[in-house]
Amino acid sequence: MTTVVLIDSGPLGKITHPKIDPAVKEWLQFIQNNKIALRVAEISDYELRRNLLLEGLGKSINRLEKFRKTKRFIPITSEMMVEAAELWAWVRSQGQPTASNESLDGDVILVAQAIFQKDYFDEVIIVTENPKHICRFDSFGICTWEWKQALADCKSNSITLYN
Repeated sequence: MTTVVLIDSGPLGKITHPKIDPAVKEWLQFIQNNKIALRVAEISDYELRRNLLLEGLGKSINRLEKFRKTKRFIPITSEMMVEAAELWAWVRSQGQPTASNESLDGDVILVAQAIFQKDYFDEVIIVTENPKHICRFDSFGICTWEWKQALADCKSNSITLYN
């Protein structure tokens, strides 16, 4: 079974921090050891990068750029944006929006990017600090892995998905 993990902006910030936490290094090693593909969705890069630019955190921006170049990057396509718009409307029709109506809603764009990875991988997981928003899309075949749980799981060589 092939598995891919897409990184939400919160965990991406931890991974690209200039003083990376040893637990994060251990998680990255766990991903590599278990031959899990790691991908950066363009929306996650955007969400993190805009905040780093606003705060003037050049070292973090440099690490983000290096990470982006060494890992597989998933650019946003027109088809993904159509999917994101459909997800945005669907989640609102269910009475469970992930952001305000005026918001761009990066979560649905991230999920749309994840859905397109199902063509290449058997299992698609989004690692996030905000699992309540992402898990609303379980019915689309996207799994959710809460970031703190992911850090703990690497110690037991397991993956405990969020329900």
